This record gives sequence, structure tokens and C-alpha cells, in this order.
Amino acid sequence: MYEDETEVDLMEALGVAIEAAEKAGRIIWQSVEKRRAAAAAAATMRSAPSNNDATTAATPTATTARSGGPSESLSTDLLIETKTSATDLVTRYDTQCDEVITRILRQYAAEVQKDKPHVRFAFMTEELNPTTPLTDDYTWVVDPIDGTMSFVHGLPDCCVSIGLTHRKQPVLAVVFTPFISSGVRLTTAASAMLRSVQQQAQQQLTLSSSSPTGMPSSATTTSDAAAVAPLTGLSSTATAPSAAAKMNKTASAGPKTETHVPASADATTLPVMTHSSPSVVPECNGELFTAIRGQGAYLNGRRLHVNTNATPRTALVVFNYPYGVELTTTEAARPDAATIRQRRHAEAVDCSARMREELATLPVAGLRCYGSSVTTFAQIAAGRVDAYLEPAGKAWDVCAGSLLVTEAGGLVYNMLGDAFDMARDTTIVAAANQELAELLTKRCVNHNFGRFWLLKK
Repeated sequence: MYEDETEVDLMEALGVAIEAAEKAGRIIWQSVEKRRAAAAAAATMRSAPSNNDATTAATPTATTARSGGPSESLSTDLLIETKTSATDLVTRYDTQCDEVITRILRQYAAEVQKDKPHVRFAFMTEELNPTTPLTDDYTWVVDPIDGTMSFVHGLPDCCVSIGLTHRKQPVLAVVFTPFISSGVRLTTAASAMLRSVQQQAQQQLTLSSSSPTGMPSSATTTSDAAAVAPLTGLSSTATAPSAAAKMNKTASAGPKTETHVPASADATTLPVMTHSSPSVVPECNGELFTAIRGQGAYLNGRRLHVNTNATPRTALVVFNYPYGVELTTTEAARPDAATIRQRRHAEAVDCSARMREELATLPVAGLRCYGSSVTTFAQIAAGRVDAYLEPAGKAWDVCAGSLLVTEAGGLVYNMLGDAFDMARDTTIVAAANQELAELLTKRCVNHNFGRFWLLKK
């Protein structure tokens, strides 16, 4: 198990990341709810009869409300800016979520370093620290709002993504989709109890192996512990208790839920909390995807597995439109670099269209394009999507999501069919099985699709 090879308690780190993701998710949710309420008010005003239309029409705010568009105050509230292009957006909430997540993770890192000063942490976050290099140190890789374009337009395909790498490989993933909900979640109390069961089982195993008879005790077996140990949960009030003990400065105040789990518990008998429970945020339930390397992927505490039975004719394929084409160092230094980039982007769109036509005439069961790379990875892990091609991701787009897929039994390559290496490139083909992976990688190779991103600088 990978956790045996690391000096960081990954279950504890997972609890901290869950807390950070949940807090960022609340910020996202509240922002969208604010805009929804304003839109509803505008619709009511538009449908209400008015005896003074002339006066009302002369009022800019009322005019905007009656048109159904965003009011000036809401546009100001989002503070939308562009980064590398008109489609690469950032809002004040991206930055706010980034700050909240980073603060919690930095506090956790400081606590770890009190006991283990030689353990080093780095932070690569899309808005605050995007240029941090990926090294062998523990590196938190964060996308505070993956799918900002969807978030701005009030669409549900956006999420909070938090990954942890070690030796340049993803080892932990937390993905929270605040606007997609699929039922109950395990409480963090249950998660902590399950972890305690694992520790007790390990102690029993050690004792039994050192006993004269060599017979195992009647306590929980190693297989029992393995069945329950990876399960994690989400609480609206605190991190997992094991993390909260060291992270009392970051844990939120609130009621605690006591949950007792027998040592023989499994995923079908674990206590769960419905969304009516006061310990779960009623207005922001969401789906919580978690993974630790070597321990599987989970959705709201339930084990996930990809749809290994999918075939090209039954597959739902996500193929995102090409953005962010690359230039060589020489091209980027030319005075007409913008023109070169525009021309190359048009070529990439044409190439993408030809590949889509091939997939549509196979046919695959369905072709989609979603606004959040990380959310799409999570849907593959959950068996809802079968294959995914992302030509122009960044490290924060692929870190957590790629681990979810592999821990759910799926495959991740770059678009040329080579082994995925997050430190080298982030072009992605993720699939439920080898046949579907080859369905996409072969088309990328045949159309030389990689020439727009995989360049020798």
C-alpha cells in the first residue's frame, strides 16, 4: 500500500482537503444562489403590471432587471476578468476560494512540519501559485473552481479540485461538485471510526504474528480492515476527527455527530446521514469524490468503479473543444505571434471536427463537451462517462481527476497513447477500458492532433 511508503498520514490529509473543498463549495453555491434569487426577482418584476412604465424604463437598474440580464451590481460582484484568452476567465470567487483552500492546507502543512520538519510542502494553485514547479516534494495542486465559464453562466458542471502529489505522482484526490447531488454521505465521524478499526486490526495482526501459536486472533482481519479503511465522509462542521485533533485552528465550530461502527462493518452496513440531517449542509449537498493511491475511489463514501463493459457503440464520449494551442519558443518571440496562434487554433478546430465526424459515424453512443475537466474525470470514475479526450489541460485540471479514474479501475494516457506523466504534459485520454482508450489515442495519432500541444520548445 502506498500509504506505508509516505511520511504523511494520507487519511489525515484527506480530511483536511475535504474541509477545504467543502468551504470553497459553500462560497460557490452562495454566489450562484445570490444570482438565481436576483434573476427570479427580475422575472417577477418583468411579469408584474406597471402603471408607470415610462418612469421605470428610464431607470437603468429596472431596465436591466426587466430584460432578464444580470444587473450591474451582480456583474460587479463577480468581477470577471480574462487571463490568457477571452475564454479563460477568473472571478473574484476563484480567488476567494483559492485563498480559503490554501490557508487551510498551509496550516495543515505547518502542523505536520512541527513533528517532521524535514517534510516539505509546495503549493500549485491556478489563481495564486500557477507557476510552482512540480517536484518530488509533497505538492498540493488546487483548482478552486474548475469550470469557471460554467460557474459564471450558472451551469452545474463546475467543481472544487484538490490533489496532492508526491514524487510528481498524484497520491490523494478530493473533488467536490456543489450543484450535483446523488443522495447520502458518510459522516466524518464514521470515517474516523473506520480508520480506527483499521489501526486496531493492524495491531491485532502484529500481536497474532508474534504469538507462539501463530494463530490469528478473533478480532477484525486484515481483509475486513481493507474493506472499510478507505471510506471517507464529509461533514459541514469539521474535518475528519483525526485531522481535527491537529487542525483545531481550521476546524469549524458546530454540533458533532456520534457514530458507532462495528469492526465487522462493510460498505453496505455503514451508518449514513441523509440530507435532512442537521450535520450536513442542507443548501449545499453536492457530490464528494475522494481517492488515495492504492485504496480506491469513492463517491460520498461509496466505492466507485468504471464501466469496464463499455464498447465504442455503447460508449458516451466527452471530447472537449481545443483551446490553448502552444507555440514554440521561436514562434512565441516573433512579432506576429498572435497571428500564428490564431491560425494554429483554427487548424486545431478543423482537425478536431474531422475526428468528431469519425467518432459520430462509428457511431459511438454519444458525444459530449463539458465545461469542467475534473468533473468529467469524476464521471468516468463513477461509470457515467466512458472515455474522455482533453487536449489542453493544466496540472490542476488533471491531478485529482486522473487519480479518481485510475483508482476506479480506469486508464489514463496522454493523447499519443504514452503513459500519463503529469510533470511532462497534460494532454489526456482517460477511458474505462483499453479498447476505448485506443479508440481515442489512435485518432489523435492518425490526425497528428498532438502537434498543437506536444511541441519541442
